[in-house]
Amino acid sequence: MKKQIYFLSLTGLMILGANPMIVRAETIDSDLRSNLLLTQETKIITINNIFFEPTETGLQILVENDSSEPLQPLIFPNENNLVIEFLETQLGFEGLQQENISEEITAITVEPLEGNVVRMTIKGKNQAPSAQIIPADDNSFILSVTPVSDSDIATNPEEEEETIELVVTANRSEEEVENIPRSVTIINRPQIEEQTNITNDLRTILGNLVPGFGPPPSESTPRSIVQNLRGRSPLILIDGVPLTSNYGLDRELRTIDPDVIERIEVVRGPTAIYGGQATGGLINIITRFPSPETLETELSAGLGLSLTHPGDSFYNRVGGLVSGTSKSGEVDYLLFVKREDNGAFFDAEGDRIPETSGGGVIDATAYSILAKSAFYFDENQKLQLTFNFYDGRQDTNYISDPAIRNIDGIQKARALRVNSDTKGTDLAGDQNIFVSATYTHDDLMGSKALAQVYYRDYTSIVGAGDFRGGFFDAIVRQRATGDKWGTRLQIDTPLTFMGGESNVVWGLDYVKEDNQAPFEVFDPVSFDNNGTLRKIDERTFVPLHTLGQLGLFGQVRWDVNPNWLISGGLRHERIGLEVDDYTTFSGTAIKGGNLDFNATVFNLGTVYKITEQFNIFASFAQGFSVPAFGGVLRTPPPDFTNINQNLQLTEPIKVNNYEIGLRGQWNNIQASISGFYNTSDLGEDYAFNDGVSQLVRAPERIYGIEATLDTQLNDYWSLGGTFSWTEGENDEDDNGSYLPISTFRIQPIKLTGYIEHQTTPSWNNRLQFLYVANRDRAFKDGVDAVPVTDYFTVDYISNVKLGQGTLQIGIQNLFNNQYAPVQSQFLSGFNEIFNAAASGINLRVGYKINF
Repeated sequence: MKKQIYFLSLTGLMILGANPMIVRAETIDSDLRSNLLLTQETKIITINNIFFEPTETGLQILVENDSSEPLQPLIFPNENNLVIEFLETQLGFEGLQQENISEEITAITVEPLEGNVVRMTIKGKNQAPSAQIIPADDNSFILSVTPVSDSDIATNPEEEEETIELVVTANRSEEEVENIPRSVTIINRPQIEEQTNITNDLRTILGNLVPGFGPPPSESTPRSIVQNLRGRSPLILIDGVPLTSNYGLDRELRTIDPDVIERIEVVRGPTAIYGGQATGGLINIITRFPSPETLETELSAGLGLSLTHPGDSFYNRVGGLVSGTSKSGEVDYLLFVKREDNGAFFDAEGDRIPETSGGGVIDATAYSILAKSAFYFDENQKLQLTFNFYDGRQDTNYISDPAIRNIDGIQKARALRVNSDTKGTDLAGDQNIFVSATYTHDDLMGSKALAQVYYRDYTSIVGAGDFRGGFFDAIVRQRATGDKWGTRLQIDTPLTFMGGESNVVWGLDYVKEDNQAPFEVFDPVSFDNNGTLRKIDERTFVPLHTLGQLGLFGQVRWDVNPNWLISGGLRHERIGLEVDDYTTFSGTAIKGGNLDFNATVFNLGTVYKITEQFNIFASFAQGFSVPAFGGVLRTPPPDFTNINQNLQLTEPIKVNNYEIGLRGQWNNIQASISGFYNTSDLGEDYAFNDGVSQLVRAPERIYGIEATLDTQLNDYWSLGGTFSWTEGENDEDDNGSYLPISTFRIQPIKLTGYIEHQTTPSWNNRLQFLYVANRDRAFKDGVDAVPVTDYFTVDYISNVKLGQGTLQIGIQNLFNNQYAPVQSQFLSGFNEIFNAAASGINLRVGYKINF
């Protein structure tokens, strides 16, 4: 008979049978036993004999029974005991108890329990022993027990090492979360997979999980113009490389599929460690890692539909991944390909949600590819090549009906069918191509070195708008295009300073990007006759402009003692803008020019460990952001005629941020709370006049509180949530009179929560909720055109182990709540065609298999 060996971790629970399963457990009750036996035979097996035999490494226990059917033991630790419970089993003898087995194993007992259960308890001196099960023959098996010695506990804390979370984003080097003097959120691969049961929209995933990040917008738009981080713009990175462009359409989170993401690290609050545009923080998207196995394959597929209007709402996806590492370990690889197709979206009242911006997820098809390969020259040197491609295009015959603007009161946006077609141009949507080559050396004269070059090319095409009789007096749409290339070099050098461990990370970043956005003009006759968008002209909306940035940085960490660490850094940025002569869409001639300016910022933070589980942190950090020049260049003020004569508009936004927080991590509870206050002498806000935004530079202050809580009540129940409150004011007239900052930037209070249950070893269920509060402060002071009203939603997520794969079930908006997200409500004050509701109840079902 071929023997099989199953290894048990100290926190594992195993059912021995044809298909053993592992569950985290420290105690067990009759309900769990019943669940575990739902699929098992109910024949009662008699244990006739149990023999003990000491070995050099511990103890061997031989269990003999009267049946060829396999026993069903549950094995789990309980304090310093290893407990084995045999299900559907009885003893053929009275039981036994033996003490002083060895120095490390102090006692063994075997006793019958109610419900045909036999329990064996092996008591360790200091910690529960580990075990290895070796089936011997059809009527017996051997349990090999290894005790944990005092030296093992002191010098080999493997269990603790496995739980340490390392963050690379906050200080550009690997740091344990507890050592970072900033608020950090980590979203790992299992969390991402769980959230994709209900949505593939990264904006929604972040909005549901990250405190301080704005609530999810409607599916009616791919833009995140209201969604930000702590009231300011975040810098979005891919593998540490800036994805955010100076002129974007707030669509960066639309251009990467969650299924290619390994983890997301979010640093909340201004920082300049990676350069500009991070006045709200950093969102570092880290792509998936190749498998360490020789070959691993993953296949997934899914279907979905709206339960308020199944017709036209069909959703489907199919994806596959091949990954592995060569036998020599010198090369690894990964290839992921996916196709996703969305139908229409319907709100809770069964009404079709119109597309309000163009190029979003409604009636859209998207393709995603991730390819990676690494070459290991030796144990210290590696070259990583990465290619990421995303293309999402929308083909819809519905627009947001402009007729609602003629109805009194604020109306819900409604869909209007048109016989849409395009000639001489492309469908609206987004395309993003990203390539990089990264060389790392883990021991370059005692330092770790990283050198990287990268290139990004993007195109974002919005939907056409009929502006005849309005500001543009034409049927037009924007096609934003751009590219960037850059390089970064960083060295991580360990030091010893005043008897404490220290390290310094230093280097440089350089990036050069080109951006432009021509206006496509369409034939009004074709549009009026049959809805065809026939391109007849192309005119300047945002002229071609080039931005170059060179940054020099240094970041130091010093462990003063085991409980106290200090970190700080400095960054100097040289920035250059180049614009040729151009004529605006309205016919204004603008003389081009070259502008050079700079910014120097620093940070200082400290962490003090009050206990091993509890610490306090505080930091001062400066961040800076270069205004989106395209916003100025496309609709410049009346007195703007010469690039070189408008220096104030190009001065960087420098933010001073103060933060203090507490965080703790105990066995079953993880919690944090932080408060922040930041100011800037010259902010970046927008005023809306006749539907056109104008840049406003004014002193401003933003402040808030964030909190997180996660608890594991027992081995089956866990719950938690986040709290976010942000407020802010600015002084547009610079006269000392501050007014609330618009909801365009300051989000209402957001409360998220979840409750999760491991119903059986193969079935997990989760309910999560989102509550967004009212915000009318800016409305009362005449800043916002409308107030924001509160709403509440609940999602259901379920995963079931089925065969070799996992059945994925997700129900979004479980109670079919009718509401308009914050972004829709805010924009309704300017134009009701943007007042799109969120989706009603949606069902998605998928299946994923790995082999």
